Amino acid sequence: MKCLLLGGTGWLGRRVAAQLRTAEYDVIPWGREDCDLAVSGRMSWPATRTPPVCDVAVYLAADYGGLGYVSPRPWTLFDRNLRMGLGAVDLWIRSRAPHLVLVGTACSYPGALSPFYEESLHAGLPHESVEGYGFAKRVIERAAVLAAREAGGGKRVTHLLLANLYGPGDHYSPEKSHFAAAILMRVVCAARYPDCRPIRCWGTGEDVRDLVYVDDAARGIAAAVAREPAPGEDPLLRVNLGSGLGVPIRTFAEVARRTVCEVHMPELTWTGAGPAAQSVKVLDVRRAAEVLGWRAGTALDNGIHAALADIHNEEAHIVAWRARIVAEADRAAGEAPRGAR
Repeated sequence: MKCLLLGGTGWLGRRVAAQLRTAEYDVIPWGREDCDLAVSGRMSWPATRTPPVCDVAVYLAADYGGLGYVSPRPWTLFDRNLRMGLGAVDLWIRSRAPHLVLVGTACSYPGALSPFYEESLHAGLPHESVEGYGFAKRVIERAAVLAAREAGGGKRVTHLLLANLYGPGDHYSPEKSHFAAAILMRVVCAARYPDCRPIRCWGTGEDVRDLVYVDDAARGIAAAVAREPAPGEDPLLRVNLGSGLGVPIRTFAEVARRTVCEVHMPELTWTGAGPAAQSVKVLDVRRAAEVLGWRAGTALDNGIHAALADIHNEEAHIVAWRARIVAEADRAAGEAPRGAR
């Protein structure tokens, strides 16, 4: 079978491609250099180029990051992600693939609910801190259903809503990193540099998150690609991919600190700074087990260990994080910046 991966050259996309190739799929991974979906739909395609005919398309692309990136940009990220998603839906229809797998986000769920059940997706607006990004992803689901209805031919859509990803290859830049990568970077910097101690993390550490290791998520996406629909099944299937376990962010940070700092363990402090976030985000994952035969299998300790091994190779990002941490400490102390170190 031939599978087109839109966003197939990114962090998650490369792992999905590897899973599918292991299952002997003919994988076509496309990144921004192949087609900039944000240009929007048909206008992003040169007149001489046509979409490849395939059996399934997977849409993985997104413009997103941690709360420090997402929260101040609600309109920008709504606009950009919606454009990308509509372009992907248009491409899917013209590729003649009968099946589209949309890789979405738990940020699309209503902010007042947790745990998140697939049926509750449209029961309210996403939390204000992620509303632009989360709502755009929700609209894309409906756009895909409408496009499938118009195109006919038995097209179907699988919408996978992912918990917080973490693991090797994550986005490590201070500007866009998610909370997991940010905490790991702060711990690594504290272990290396005295001027990065104590370990200062945003927030209070009390917020609870569902975490899924990136390779587990890739395995779940591959299972959704391979799944055959039941007779008479609704053309839209929505499935959560997560661990189903609520992990306080403070616990994640403590595990990381113990893993890195086995001898000299810096103090871990919480600044209370940062955008207000949803207090609890946990997915109900029973449907994934029932219809995909999938469960997250990587223990938190093992996933953090693998992520930390990867971070130690990210020297440029470690340097950037050290500069940020020092600047934050200077601002907190009311000092002028102390310059390069």
